[in-house]
Amino acid sequence: MNPYEVLEIPPEANEKDIKDAYRQMALKWYPDKNKSPEAEEKFKTINKAYNILKTPELRQRYDQTGSVDEQRVPNEVDINEIFRGMGGGFPFPIPGMGGMRGFPGMMGGMPGGMPGGMMFVNGQPVRMGGGINPQEMFMRQNLNIKMTMEINMVDLFTGSKKNVDYQYKNVETGEMKRDSIEINIAKGSFDGQELMFKNKGHQFKDIRGDIFIRIKEIVHKDFVRNTNSPDLIYTLKINLVQSMCGFEVIIKGIDGQKLIIKNFDKVIKNGDKKVITGQGMPVFGRNDRGNLIIMFEVEYPDHLSEEVRNKLAEIFEYDNKSKYNNTNTNGYVLCELNDYTENTETEHTEQGERMQCAQQ
Repeated sequence: MNPYEVLEIPPEANEKDIKDAYRQMALKWYPDKNKSPEAEEKFKTINKAYNILKTPELRQRYDQTGSVDEQRVPNEVDINEIFRGMGGGFPFPIPGMGGMRGFPGMMGGMPGGMPGGMMFVNGQPVRMGGGINPQEMFMRQNLNIKMTMEINMVDLFTGSKKNVDYQYKNVETGEMKRDSIEINIAKGSFDGQELMFKNKGHQFKDIRGDIFIRIKEIVHKDFVRNTNSPDLIYTLKINLVQSMCGFEVIIKGIDGQKLIIKNFDKVIKNGDKKVITGQGMPVFGRNDRGNLIIMFEVEYPDHLSEEVRNKLAEIFEYDNKSKYNNTNTNGYVLCELNDYTENTETEHTEQGERMQCAQQ
């Protein structure tokens, strides 16, 4: 699936372009309004495309590779995403619209032609002429608390529990109050994942908003995520002899397990990648694990003695003797290779600042 083609936008589209295109497509293909047989599947595809493009990590992965793990992309989108940013309290009447399937938090099953109609205030449905008044609904939306919690990769691997003490405000009286929540970090949770705690936010009358906690993964000293997938990348440094003749090393996995990594039958080149299955992070919501990707960095020696060079040349049957010298160039120019160091100087002139490269 190409999310840009689904939303009919170019790859360089910005956040506003994406959201505007999604609004139009979602309203056009919403199944309760569009009675065509393909509407429901089309609606799910639109939601999935939007979720890919609105998530920086997923969009970057698609732009780089042309694909994402679609099992990790939800089909549903919060109805707030459609109208948020169109102005708090801006009425958007949709006559006869039923409950929005695929939009969590929406009033499901509203019959068409409801008394007084329906409008949206700050992205929330409001029944006109009854129910919660628009001002109160607007307040509810603004009672939410957003937090960021830094969690190390090992805790994301094993899962953990954390207690968080925080303050919330009674908006009506201005009083600050204390509360706490227990956060269960599930195995396989990942950077950017958002946890919601109902009725734990700021207070207005007898209503409390929600708390949204965004996970920020602390960078590990040895492992990095392959984007936001359960696959891990480990950089293994080996020397030139090991890359050609073989090696056997022991590293410690993310779970602390010692892993023997060996290779004696293949030449490993600088930048090569090999995969060890099942040694990555847990897959969120499942019992299996991602893979461990070993990325090789071959360290070359700065200098080899003449004796070693001659032995290598003999082994590889390579003629390492020069055919040219200062007295025998056959009319060619004999060039000497020197170490290169890039050097720039900033020269200030009356016309402004000009960069000059130092002449070697």
